Amino acid sequence: MNDAKLLDWLYEQKALNEKITALEDITRLDLSGRKLQKLPAAIGLLENLVALNLSHNELCDLPASFGDLQKLANLDIRRNRFKTLPEIFASMQLMSLNASFNTLEDIAVLQRCASLRVLDVSANALRSVKGCFAKENELRTLNLAANLLNSFEDLCEVLTNVERLNISDNLIKELPHCIS
Repeated sequence: MNDAKLLDWLYEQKALNEKITALEDITRLDLSGRKLQKLPAAIGLLENLVALNLSHNELCDLPASFGDLQKLANLDIRRNRFKTLPEIFASMQLMSLNASFNTLEDIAVLQRCASLRVLDVSANALRSVKGCFAKENELRTLNLAANLLNSFEDLCEVLTNVERLNISDNLIKELPHCIS
């Protein structure tokens, strides 16, 4: 798929207004609620994309070219069918990720996503998040609510910068000493 075909596809999806005539002009894109099961491989041609909303679709993976979106800072993939976060995220500089309401069981790739400041992985199937965050990270807001977590103790040392934390509706019986 080339530039023109990707532009045509985006117009078919009603994701662009008529003023956009070149891929490099697209910095924000809303493809939410379109029942998408996959994205075109050419999505990586949107090199100036900063914010992308893919929520409320049927995605379970992203094409390899997604890693070419090096300016992408804000990504919303909530309410899709992801069981694991794509490895491509490790090569990106995401600052905000909403992956709530999927069926995530594994978010280990986040250990290599040190630039994340806002993360929402609520309402998934996470049983553990041990080893999922780098010791040196930028996380300020973390939502782990409504998962299957029963322990949080091992995360205290890696979440020292977190200002807002939600761990409600999990299986945690007592708060760790680091939460006051």
